[in-house]
Amino acid sequence: MSNNRTAMHMEPPANGPMHDPDDSGAYDIEPEVERKAPAAKPAIAAKPLLDDDDDSIDAEPGAIARTGADADADDEGDDSLPPPISRPSPPMPWVVAGGTAIALVAISWLAGAEQLTLPDADGRYEELSFGARLAGLARTLVFAPIATLGAVFGVLGLAFLRQRPVGDVVALFAKCFAIVSVPIVLWLVPIDVRFLKQALNVVCYPAAAGLLAIPVFRLPPADAALATGLAALGMTLVVLAASVVVWAVGI
Repeated sequence: MSNNRTAMHMEPPANGPMHDPDDSGAYDIEPEVERKAPAAKPAIAAKPLLDDDDDSIDAEPGAIARTGADADADDEGDDSLPPPISRPSPPMPWVVAGGTAIALVAISWLAGAEQLTLPDADGRYEELSFGARLAGLARTLVFAPIATLGAVFGVLGLAFLRQRPVGDVVALFAKCFAIVSVPIVLWLVPIDVRFLKQALNVVCYPAAAGLLAIPVFRLPPADAALATGLAALGMTLVVLAASVVVWAVGI
């Protein structure tokens, strides 16, 4: 028994620190006060989902990242939109150009320019009376706004048929005013043949306005011709409406 006891005292303790044996050869086991927490494992660095150089990351916070295919599809959709017919531009240059042409014709009426009327069968022009001058001036001043409304009607009709946005409305009216006013100076061209003079006023004037619409609104020739036809229709409707109003007031 004594040998077994001595052997038990000589066994190294399983738990707790060991101290030097005392005189009796027994080891004192100090109770474990507290256990050390296991060492924390090193955190694994999070791998970024997308590279910093990826173009699909939106710059705005909270925006959903789009893939390259989605971004390309959006870009193609933006490019496929048709441009507006009336692009933004300052209206003053167009108003000045149209107003200059109207003022030139108005002064010509007041001065009694014979080229504004039709020649007789012999190719001679009659001298304009004061009343005829005022009547011609009034016709010119009334014709300009009616023609402008007709041109606006033609452009709006073209935008509806071609499914294109109208664009800047103020610039649209200014450009239409310039388009219908500048060709008025053709009335001052002296032609002794009555038929040619009538053709100049009736055919060449709308043709010149349609040609001006090509660079002003950047239209292809087919669209410019369509807009000119719709403008003539719009002028006819305005004249009919004015005639109805005059007839109703006269009653």
